[in-house]
Amino acid sequence: MQKPSTYPRARARTCASLCAALLAWTTLPVLACDFTGLDAESDLALHATVPKAVAAGVDAARAPAVGAGVLWEVTLRPLDAVNFARPPGREAAVATHAGLLRFPVPDRGRWRVALSDGSWVDLVDGGVIVPSFKHGGDGACERMHKLVDFHVPLEREVLIQLSGARATTLRLSLRPLP
Repeated sequence: MQKPSTYPRARARTCASLCAALLAWTTLPVLACDFTGLDAESDLALHATVPKAVAAGVDAARAPAVGAGVLWEVTLRPLDAVNFARPPGREAAVATHAGLLRFPVPDRGRWRVALSDGSWVDLVDGGVIVPSFKHGGDGACERMHKLVDFHVPLEREVLIQLSGARATTLRLSLRPLP
């Protein structure tokens, strides 16, 4: 008499174990970025897209134009090589990076600048620094570190001044706010 095979039972146990593990894995909570008080879902989605490369300028005349709704991979310059239109709103540490970009504002109103690191950002409009009205950050967020909101009163070109970046590149996006 032949002994009954345990192979089907072992296979069933293995399958059940794998199914349970897969179910547990798919129900794990997704770690989210915490930008309390700021609606950051659109910004996070934009920062998950493929970026376009741009090299920041060293002065306003050589600053390249960037547009809204695009994720930009910005190559920065050594801080001491950049000639800012206005002194940055916060003094940058020595041996950090900076750069200038032009943004032709298509519609006046509230605009958000989202950055992948904690560098300082100023908007300069007609030689005057535009004050931010809201900002937030999450240093633990992998895609995006900082959000800064500005009110731009006119449809014209503004200068984006980046300073105090530790890395030589950062990711930046711009979008209108409702």
